[in-house]
Amino acid sequence: MAFTQPGPGDTAHVYLADIGPDLLHEDLDNITYDDATSQLLVVKGGHVFAYDVSKGPGGNGSLKWMYPLQEGPSVIALRASLDNRMLAVQRSAAMLELVDLASGMCFVHSIHKGRGDILCFFFTDAPDTDVVIVTSRAVELTQFAARRQGLRCRDRIRCSNAWAKYTHETRMVLVGSATPPQSALAAWQFASHGITHLPLFELQGPLPSFAAARQSLPAAAGPPAPAASGSGVLQARQSAGPGPGTARLASAASATVGPTAATPAAAAAGQARTSGQPSSTNAV
Repeated sequence: MAFTQPGPGDTAHVYLADIGPDLLHEDLDNITYDDATSQLLVVKGGHVFAYDVSKGPGGNGSLKWMYPLQEGPSVIALRASLDNRMLAVQRSAAMLELVDLASGMCFVHSIHKGRGDILCFFFTDAPDTDVVIVTSRAVELTQFAARRQGLRCRDRIRCSNAWAKYTHETRMVLVGSATPPQSALAAWQFASHGITHLPLFELQGPLPSFAAARQSLPAAAGPPAPAASGSGVLQARQSAGPGPGTARLASAASATVGPTAATPAAAAAGQARTSGQPSSTNAV
């Protein structure tokens, strides 16, 4: 395998390195790097070959194990369990094959009702969770049945997903939302001490078309509002939120409640009637 390395004074973020296995002239059906086990999983000639690349460029990339696959559709993705006892193979959008490498026993696991597409899957050592399957409709947490002869779903987190990416170094899976405007990221961390659901992260980007149109509209000045009763003024002020004039409006409303505002003469007359004394229109 050809490789390049950074020269003097150069800084390389990504570069190719020779890690041992020579696959240049091989007819490969699938090649996957399993970061959880530091293995290069290669599908060729109906077999899976696992090369140990944990030692990096200085290692020899020795063959760790090999397993013959059953006949079937082409392999889309595959992963080994953390203890290298199981192999998960994806051949279709809705099913996984899980193989016990020691006994050769194989079982097929289908996602919930066979709906949606598998976006990614991985083994984990989180409590009560052995395999996580992220589909376009949900995040499914599964665990092995007795003697690892099947998977059962113990929890299913419903969400509409467009893509998913898992890295074993962080034990975290990032899931991109499929709900417009498709600008949200969800994340779960599956560590040995527990499962953590991180807060939803909103990406900064262009506003949705309806929000952008609303923000571009200038504020209309409009004609002055007609005079309203005290209760109407108070309600309008309350709907706009508290402000410096709230107390003044409240006192004005209490003085003008009713179909018409009381005149000074009428107020004096009402006060006189209450006290039992005759009233005079000259009281003002």
